[in-house]
Amino acid sequence: MVRQKCSGIRRSYLEHGVVKFSGTSADALLEYRKSLHEVESKRLSEAAHHLKEKARQTRIAQREKAQNQLEHDAEMIAEKQTEATGVVIENTIVDVSMDTEDAQSASFSERLKAFSFGDLDAEVIDVSLFNKEGEPCSNFDPRDKVSVLVQCKAHTDLKHLNVGLRIRNKEGVKMYSWGTLNQDMAILNGVIPQADVFWLRKFDQDELFSVKFEFICGMGPNLYEIQVSITEEGKPYYAEQRMIHWIDEAAFFTVNTEPQSYHFGGVADLRMVSSVL
Repeated sequence: MVRQKCSGIRRSYLEHGVVKFSGTSADALLEYRKSLHEVESKRLSEAAHHLKEKARQTRIAQREKAQNQLEHDAEMIAEKQTEATGVVIENTIVDVSMDTEDAQSASFSERLKAFSFGDLDAEVIDVSLFNKEGEPCSNFDPRDKVSVLVQCKAHTDLKHLNVGLRIRNKEGVKMYSWGTLNQDMAILNGVIPQADVFWLRKFDQDELFSVKFEFICGMGPNLYEIQVSITEEGKPYYAEQRMIHWIDEAAFFTVNTEPQSYHFGGVADLRMVSSVL
């Protein structure tokens, strides 16, 4: 609350009935906006942390479930072999907590099964976010460079693929969507310089491949969700599409600004400038 003193000149900023600041109107309002920013930033960071922790707990539960299933399967196999041969075979237990490709793929796939669909001729096995230094990051400034690394695995021979991203805010508004096919279209039509066309690549069964997306954040303070898809495109443009794998809630990140040095209103940073004529 910003309250006017009897003098009519100075203003006081109160928080929960306690005077937090007293000064000019402009300074009091600035302190009030700073406080709102701190509260919002804390709330968004807590929300992102909660989602990250929830995903971690789910991965642990799925890992334990997979471990128990493997133990059960090993026991069943041993029993059948004993019945058939009369020889007791020692159970072999696979530790699914090992950091292997297959374990990571299974864990990620199981965790997101409820949030995904598609023919699964290929699969997204991991989605990671990084800052401009290449460090894992989940909180960005609108001016920051964001890198999204999508790791995939082909389960059969494939071609004419398109790996795409969709970014939505916590209100469910689609902020942006784009894929490798968008870049391929620009290359094939001479809009951007010649480069490798992802759509022309062929992938063999069990081949692992990764796609890195880079962009300047450019969005307002909020919590954001990344959705990822792998599609097969019959044409080198959006016309004949088959959904291979779609994942909701593949990753989350937050955006915060510095209210005293770099601020704007709305959902997008248009990088507006002004000049005196």
